[in-house]
Amino acid sequence: SLTATVTLQLVTGKTYDLVFWAQADGAPYTFTPNGRTVAMNYGTAPANAENRDAFFHIENGLNITGPMDKSITLKRPFAQLNFVTADYNAAVASGIEATTTSVKVKNLKPTLSLVDGKATGTAAEVEFTTAARPTETMPINGTSYDYLAMNYLPIDDSGDVVECEMTAYDAANASDTRVLAVSNVPVQRNYRTNIYGNLLTSTTT
Repeated sequence: SLTATVTLQLVTGKTYDLVFWAQADGAPYTFTPNGRTVAMNYGTAPANAENRDAFFHIENGLNITGPMDKSITLKRPFAQLNFVTADYNAAVASGIEATTTSVKVKNLKPTLSLVDGKATGTAAEVEFTTAARPTETMPINGTSYDYLAMNYLPIDDSGDVVECEMTAYDAANASDTRVLAVSNVPVQRNYRTNIYGNLLTSTTT
């Protein structure tokens, strides 16, 4: 719900394409005016990085006929992929305290076009490297789930289906891990995809 007032001096009788982009302080993105692209700069991108959040809007064909007052709503160019679990405390009681996580996602594109809003470039597997897990919780159907991982994926308006893998690392022994691989995960721009359940333990009878 943040707002800003942008004042532009535009020529009456001309038509403009306007691009709005908002990002957090310290965000890793690089805007290239020639070609109007934003590089995602994955590199060794850490997992669970809130500063990778951003919002945008493309206003094409704005015809200037005189003074104008126009409201613009910015939306995420990303799908948010969340792994949340209901058994975090049970896992801690059993000797596994997952304090850090990493996530791999196949077939992500490296740039975002601010001409048409599409993700562009050669798709490749991206690893969001090991970082502290988010400490928030998420309520789903009356149950509170602890976050294990949260990452932003550049996705076209039409949505996509991805393969992903989340690894949770024990605080006392980083080699003691829990790995969850999930295929055919639907993701959509400006929406959350939640993978949830008892992700750290299994019930044995």
